Amino acid sequence: MIQAAHLKQANKLIKSFDLDPNAFPNLIWSALMKRIRHFYVAEPWMKVEDVLSHRKDLLLIYANMLFTHDKKNIALSIIKRHNLLEKEHNQDNNIPLEMKAYFGETPSNTYEYLDNLLFSQDEFAPSEELIGYGPKGTYWSFEDLNLSFKKNVFWVDDCNSNRFKNAREKILKADIVGMDAEYKFDDNLNVTGISIFQFATRNSVYIFDAQKLAEETEYHEFLRALFLDGKIVKVKIEKN
Repeated sequence: MIQAAHLKQANKLIKSFDLDPNAFPNLIWSALMKRIRHFYVAEPWMKVEDVLSHRKDLLLIYANMLFTHDKKNIALSIIKRHNLLEKEHNQDNNIPLEMKAYFGETPSNTYEYLDNLLFSQDEFAPSEELIGYGPKGTYWSFEDLNLSFKKNVFWVDDCNSNRFKNAREKILKADIVGMDAEYKFDDNLNVTGISIFQFATRNSVYIFDAQKLAEETEYHEFLRALFLDGKIVKVKIEKN
């Protein structure tokens, strides 16, 4: 395993000389292991499972980490939910024998299956509250602001729609705009762009499908107008 200091220096050199990171598979793998260890320490397991769901090999490593740290029910539930015992996801056959004892036609051990509420519940709410990582009321809700999800939240994915035109008008006329974004990741868990852009005025929330609108000139002109307008106060949500 590459040491953290060496990993940081190597990444810096790759960027400085515009090299292809895929030419350094050991470096990429070390970076991925570092990211997974960070996820284990810093993030709720339900959110990590969601982020890693497109990389079953990494999800299996994460499940192994949970299992070896006495989080058996979580680990085995993840393995069951994503069929991680299948050969296509476990080509290196790195499932511990003690873990395999919980599966098969006649398992010798039992465990408590745990749902991932991010998958099983369809609710517009802060994910930290939804999964029980923070008590309800930790974050402001629509009720606190006398707003309604059905009446005050708008999904925008078409520049030719009246919804886009209305959103653009309302946002550019606002005196203050709240902002947040969700990001998309590549197979190496690197942020490659914005998937969703969220803007809030005093009485409405507009969620833009940034991937679908990425090639639309009107969308970029709207963003440019917003960010260059010094009269509009922009408030960005940051996680400490």
